[in-house]
Amino acid sequence: MGNRSPATQPAEKRFYWSLPALAGLSVVSGLIAAVAFWLGLDQEQAAKYRLEAMLFPFLVAVPLFLILSLGRHLKPVIVTETGLRWSTDGPWHEVGWQAIRSATRFNLLGLRYARLSSSDHRSTLFLPLFLSGSSEFSLHVAQVAGHDHCLSRLLAGQTARRSVDPQPADTRTHVPKAHRTTSRSEGDRPEMPGAYQLLALPVFFGGLTAMTESLVDALDNTLGGLRLFWVGAALGITSLVLLNLALSSSSSVHGARWRVPVPAAFLFLVGSALAGAALLSSINTNGPQGPIVTHQVPAISKQAFGAGNTTYYVFVDWHGRSERLKVQMLDFRCIREGSTLELDLSPGALGFPYPPALIDGRRFTTSC
Repeated sequence: MGNRSPATQPAEKRFYWSLPALAGLSVVSGLIAAVAFWLGLDQEQAAKYRLEAMLFPFLVAVPLFLILSLGRHLKPVIVTETGLRWSTDGPWHEVGWQAIRSATRFNLLGLRYARLSSSDHRSTLFLPLFLSGSSEFSLHVAQVAGHDHCLSRLLAGQTARRSVDPQPADTRTHVPKAHRTTSRSEGDRPEMPGAYQLLALPVFFGGLTAMTESLVDALDNTLGGLRLFWVGAALGITSLVLLNLALSSSSSVHGARWRVPVPAAFLFLVGSALAGAALLSSINTNGPQGPIVTHQVPAISKQAFGAGNTTYYVFVDWHGRSERLKVQMLDFRCIREGSTLELDLSPGALGFPYPPALIDGRRFTTSC
């Protein structure tokens, strides 16, 4: 570290996330949720709910910004005489000045981080730099850690890798093989930066929003709808995993994959699965369609669900598989188990046939 007088060392100081940065993150999250909401609408609903779709980013961004603005006081970056303490994703990180070996810049959706490599931590650390009073933060770090410290030089815009003098062989600390940084154990993997973890909420609620009632009914009335749902869910999760691998490998000092905390992983997986299923269902019913063909389909059974038996299903035999269709009450009463139904089926843009009458909430013609 650089030369500094112990008598002039400043006391502990706290720095908080910048409000403009949090506002930008909230707007991006609102736009992501709005896109998911828009994809969950068919053409008729898109025209009907155009105003709601335009206001949806604000309905997400404003509450999220208020939550982050209040929560930033719980997650400050604390600069002390011995090092740094901060938390963006749950656990607190603490690192001493002497332990920091290198510092490089990392930009995440416009949010600036310092990517730190430390001898005290086997995983990469991400120090948020989107702070209120960033100039004061840079000066304070330079006063405490020294102007020659790698983090001070990074904040000043200089090359920020420390030159470490090699230690004599007899004075080096022996590190067991199981604890070296080349290990592939869970503890060696850097944790996903906090800004990415915050995106788990809009991804989750965006997936829930995309699964509108009309899309749920469309999946119900699609022959092979359950298979279509799981194909879409697998597509959404695969896209999320590939994106995580690409971002983590490009941002980690050692090229290791990010370790995603369980709550964030759950929200990401559920949200991406629902969004993928909603996207494929929307494409199947709203994409290019072939001619409608009438099919003779045996009715296996029927059953009413819900409070007061207000939701009606008919189970039909489709190529040896039992498929259910959500029907209106009049159709439900008219259909007899074991009878043959005449279904006008559209082939579906993705090859999953469905009855347009049921998708549109109309009755379909039966033989009864």
